[in-house]
Formats: sequence, structure tokens, C-alpha cells
Amino acid sequence: VSLPRSTLYNHYLRHCYDNKLDPVNAASFGKLIRSVFLGLRTRRLGTRGNSKYHYYGIRVKAGSVLTHMAGEDELAGRGGSAKRFRLSGGGSVPGGATPGGSTIKEDPSSLGGGGVSLQEYLGEGSGAIPEFPEVEAPPGTAIPTMCTLEDLDTFRSIYRE
Repeated sequence: VSLPRSTLYNHYLRHCYDNKLDPVNAASFGKLIRSVFLGLRTRRLGTRGNSKYHYYGIRVKAGSVLTHMAGEDELAGRGGSAKRFRLSGGGSVPGGATPGGSTIKEDPSSLGGGGVSLQEYLGEGSGAIPEFPEVEAPPGTAIPTMCTLEDLDTFRSIYRE
């Protein structure tokens, strides 16, 4: 269970835009998230050259409108402004409007949380990282002499943490 940091921040920017609030920068937002969700971890997930930081152990609530927009930050393009939004007209521009008059598709009432319990946003973290398989040397190769079986067990336990 993980959520890209950029996706969460973009949802926050959309919320601020819809409610005419001044957003904080990404670093301050990250500090705020960590103060609300104590013990939250970050992981770098993705393939080489295409990885992103994710909040590990948190997810968008199952029935939320935001679940349908979870991957839309990838549609805005790489290296773009954090203020890009998915528009009903098909384009995306900073500021939320196009010359053709397209507007952002979002129900602002669905974003406010008030006194909602945070437990419903936390996912079951036990299966987020798969079990590390038994480490075996391929037939015909030997484990280096400076590496012991105890070293391999230590590696497995560190991986799991």
C-alpha cells in the first residue's frame, strides 16, 4: 500500500485551488503529512530512471473521488509544474482554465474531511513488500568466501524492515 508523494501533493493543490486557499510548498506539506500520520515511511519505487518517492502505508480512501484521479499526475508530463490539473476539455495547464473554457472536474465537497478518523486512510501494510525469497547461489557458482550465511540472513531481515 503506497501513494506517490507527488499525487498526494497535487490533490492538496487541487483542494486549495477549489477552496481559494493559499497552498504551502511541497516540503512544508510533507512535514504536515508526517505530523498527522505518525510513523509514515517513504520509499523510492519504480524502474530505473522512472522512480518516484511514495508514502508507504497510506492510501486514498476506497470510495473517494480521488481514487479515480490517482494516476493523473503522470498524464501531466514529466518535469512539469506542480500546479497542473486534469481538465474536462482534455488539456492541462497551470491555473486550471484553458482558452476554450474547460474547467477542472472535481466536487469540492468531497475533499473536506473535518474530524474524520485517519484510520480509514491507512492501508494494511503487511503485504506491501513481498517476502524476500530464500537466497540460493545458482548451480555452478559459489557464494564469495567473505559472505557468510549469517550475512545473507541479516540482508533478508534488513530488506524486510
